[in-house]
This record gives sequence, structure tokens and C-alpha cells, in this order.
Amino acid sequence: MIKRTHLPRLLLLTIGLTSGLEYYFLPREAQQQQQIIQYIEKSSVPVVTRQDKKIRLTAKNAKSVFRQYGLLWCEKALKKQGCARISSGDILSLSVQKEKGKTTVLNAICYTADDFGYKINTVDKTVVRFKLKRTLKAISSDYQKSFQHTIGAYKLPKEVVSEALKALSLATNTKKNLKSGVKVQLVYSAIELPDKTRFGSRLKYVGLTGKVKAEVFVFANGSTKGCYGSDGKQLVRDILKLPIRGRFSFRDGFGYRKDPFTCERKFHSGLDLGAPRGTPVCSAANGTVVHCGYQSGYGKIVEIRHTGTMRTRYAHLHQIKVKPGQNIDASTVIGTVGATGRATGPHLHYEVIKNGQQVNPRKFATLDNIALAGKLMVAFKGFKSQCQNALLQV
Repeated sequence: MIKRTHLPRLLLLTIGLTSGLEYYFLPREAQQQQQIIQYIEKSSVPVVTRQDKKIRLTAKNAKSVFRQYGLLWCEKALKKQGCARISSGDILSLSVQKEKGKTTVLNAICYTADDFGYKINTVDKTVVRFKLKRTLKAISSDYQKSFQHTIGAYKLPKEVVSEALKALSLATNTKKNLKSGVKVQLVYSAIELPDKTRFGSRLKYVGLTGKVKAEVFVFANGSTKGCYGSDGKQLVRDILKLPIRGRFSFRDGFGYRKDPFTCERKFHSGLDLGAPRGTPVCSAANGTVVHCGYQSGYGKIVEIRHTGTMRTRYAHLHQIKVKPGQNIDASTVIGTVGATGRATGPHLHYEVIKNGQQVNPRKFATLDNIALAGKLMVAFKGFKSQCQNALLQV
């Protein structure tokens, strides 16, 4: 048994414990180790631990994380402060205290990739928004094996690496020109937290120097967003002729035909591609969704603006998977094949519209390069200068 006179000294030995039970013994007490451990664990002295955590949030796990720490009330408070939704990669920084199996959140901050942080007050249940600062980071490396391997050592998110390779393919043939003797340069912006943790990375520039030269600036200003060359002209991929994934068959072409309902000779303004219901339909090129919904004759329809003069239209859809105003990339799934509206069976009605007139999708395969002008050009030149300065510091 342990004598009561030993207790003050034993209690002093437990001071400073912050992460679970740890025990320290003087050499002369080694023989009583097991007894001391049992006494401490059974004693009424509460063990209080404090821990700082950083949790990477996603759209799927955000609610369960907030529920786990008793912060479900934050969702409405965050929306009131302008945080529409939690994005993948957002960070919840917590300081928690554990006592007798009970976890209490002392303070919390939610850092989001939309350039704002939110201080969460757990006492009066309020949220205060503050601006986060982005910094430009530059990378320059000789090409080795593959594009991913070349910049893999910098631990950039996979989404940024994938976006950089797609952007670079707008300016050069990546399969042919990514080779030894070429240097890959990349500029991205990121939010850096006080502990040097970086998140919310966004691609700003990707280019090649050496044997092959290419430059792509990822410029965004208001509703204007896209990939541009050093001259301020937008870089666009050739439009896809058949925006459908999976097996399909040609049912009707562009031009005059016999109407399947009235048997009269009528003009057909697009291509009809037959496919099983539910087959994915993708965007023909980068652009912005300008309209989606139900329209007489067309059924469920999506219309996308690619440039100032070019639009594409996708009709008779079974499901719509995009929203008006959404910016999308080439090959993004926008819906599925269906038979809504005036249709004899499941198929995609696909139209290409140039200057307000439908043109033959099978013959039209290029988009106009739009050049920036006025205030947008001034803003682009400033953005270009920032990227170049960041590269000079590498």
C-alpha cells in the first residue's frame, strides 16, 4: 500500500501532463510503479488535456465534423456571413479541451478557399468574417519523365497539376513538346496560415522555356475567366464534334429532312445522336452555362456560351447536371441522354450556334479567339507583370 505521506509528492509528478496519462518515477520508487499507476488512475484528480487540431474539410464530411464538435449551429451562421458552402480543402482549426471524457471547443476558425476566414465564438455562438491574404508562389524545374513527376516534388494538389497540364495543351502539343531540354514553369496563388500550412492553391500561369516556348495565363476578372496568351488573346480548344460519352448512332443530320411527326420536309438545325437513356452528355468546349431547363419542343435543354459569338445547345436530356452561370471545362458532364420534349426515342439533339445562326456541327471545328480590351486589358497586363516578377524570384 502507498502511505498517505507519499501522496503530495506523487501528485507533483503528474503536473504538466497535456496529452493522455504519462508517468514519471524516481529511481527509489521503481518497485512501486504498478501501485502508483493504479492509484493515479483511480484517484479523483481530473486529468485535463488540451489539443490543437487542423481538419481538412470536404463537402461530404463538413456536417459530420461540425456535429462531432457541437458546432452544427455554425452552418447557418457561416451562410449569413457569406460562406455559401464548404469546399474540398477548406480547413477547420480547433482548440479543444478534454476532461472526464467530455470534449469542449475553446475556439475555432474556419479557413475557406474563397479567401475568407471565419472566427467562431463558441460562447455567444457568433461568427466573424475576415479577409485572408493570398501570395504568389513560383516553380521552375527541368522536365523529367512526365509532367506530374516534374512538379510532383512541390506537393501541389492534384487538381492544380491536372489544370496546368490542360491549360498548357491549349498553347502547345504536350505529347510532342514535353521532353528533355525543356523547363517547366508554374505560378500559383495560395493562402498561407500562421503555422505555414498552405491551402486553396489556384493556378495562375504555366509555361515552357528552352527548346520549346509556350505561355498560358489563367486570368480571372469579374465574369471574365479563361486561359490567355501573352498578347491577351483567349486560348480555346477546338470544339468537339460529338459531345457524347459511350456508344451512339447517327439518327439525323444537319439540313432538310422528313419530319418524323408530320412527314413534311422541314429544316433540322442540329445533329441527332441516338444513345441509351442515361448516357453522359459532355460540354463541347470551355464555357459558361447561360440557360438550362425545360423548353417546348426541345424538352430539357442546356445552352452554353463559349465565346461572344459561339454557343452550343443540348436538347431532349433526361437529367440536367449544371446550373445557369456555372463555368465549365471541355468534356464536363452536363446531363444525360433522354427523350423529353418532341422526341421519338432517347437521343441527343446537338446544335452549334454562331452569330445567332445554327451551323453544321460536323463541319465547324474551331472557336474564335477573343482578345481582351480596355480595362480588362489593363488588368491583364498587371496580372501578367505579377506572374513574371514571381518567376524572377525562383
